[in-house]
Amino acid sequence: MTLGFECNVAGMTIDDVSVRTDPPLTEAPIVTGMNIDGANVTVHFDRPIPSGAWTCLRCGGPVQEGEFCIASLPGDVDGDRYAEASDILYLIDCLNGVSSCEAWQCDIDRSGVCGPPDILREIDLLNGAAVYEQWLNRSLPMCPMIE
Repeated sequence: MTLGFECNVAGMTIDDVSVRTDPPLTEAPIVTGMNIDGANVTVHFDRPIPSGAWTCLRCGGPVQEGEFCIASLPGDVDGDRYAEASDILYLIDCLNGVSSCEAWQCDIDRSGVCGPPDILREIDLLNGAAVYEQWLNRSLPMCPMIE
């Protein structure tokens, strides 16, 4: 996760960052490393962020304190915080050029390209086929920074 600050954060360390999940899960990811480039900090976790929850980083130390949150909701192609059947239609529109999508929205099978196989993976995610947990009709709460 890359965080952008308004000032140089050369003195920031791992000890200046705390991580929480919202809703609270049993264990939030742990920050294992950081790369600092001027006002940008790339934070490395010990594992992927949990699906179906917000992962929030609170930064303190030599920088102005702030919180940054990111979430993952498998199957939510259109980014409305709901995994629903209409996400399949949005994905098809993306592949047909009717809607504009970023790779994180349409490369569902993580092959590196957006294509027809992503439609099948989207259906698998929504229905919980094979090794996938079912995500149909699940949602994320509002971003905890907005509440």
